Amino acid sequence: MQFLLVDDHSLFRQGLAQLLKRLRSRPRITESGSGLEAVGLIQKSPYDLVLLDLHLPDLDGRSVLKRMLKARPGTKVLVLTGSGDTGSVGSCLKAGALGYLSKTTEAADLVAAVKEALAGQPVQPKRAVLQRSDLSLPPSQLQVLRLLCLGHTNKEIALALGLSPNTVRNHLAVIFRSLDVRTRTEAAHQARSLGLV
Repeated sequence: MQFLLVDDHSLFRQGLAQLLKRLRSRPRITESGSGLEAVGLIQKSPYDLVLLDLHLPDLDGRSVLKRMLKARPGTKVLVLTGSGDTGSVGSCLKAGALGYLSKTTEAADLVAAVKEALAGQPVQPKRAVLQRSDLSLPPSQLQVLRLLCLGHTNKEIALALGLSPNTVRNHLAVIFRSLDVRTRTEAAHQARSLGLV
């Protein structure tokens, strides 16, 4: 079993390596502190799983992910993030990452997520407690969210705000990602619990 750990903080990489040693006896673990170095390593050798920090000093995680998958399609990659940047995480998932984990994930949950990823299953962290301070929705999206909470359809929201239905759908997609929800009901509940409406 071969792992590639890509993070610019050596202490974090070392701790992660110790956790991965719980998975199998004597896994081969390669560490990299930069995106360019990690891409070079992938070009030279395949890995069973890559754990990739989203924020690196030389390249952003999404660029590293794209280059890795171009160099070695089918590589299993889990994105690690220390921030609530759901937009960047979402773009990494669209680019081909198997999932993402917060750097604050409990050790047992991280080990379980790595096992899922090795089996080729998508990985998402346990739902974190979202706080209002974590959100930065522009006023136009807040208007859409308020009307959604009142039970309006996309068409009704579009008419009320003078927007196209496609724009409303796009706003809702961003809102759902930001709130970490999948349905209108979940979005309304989350918005109310955060005091957004």
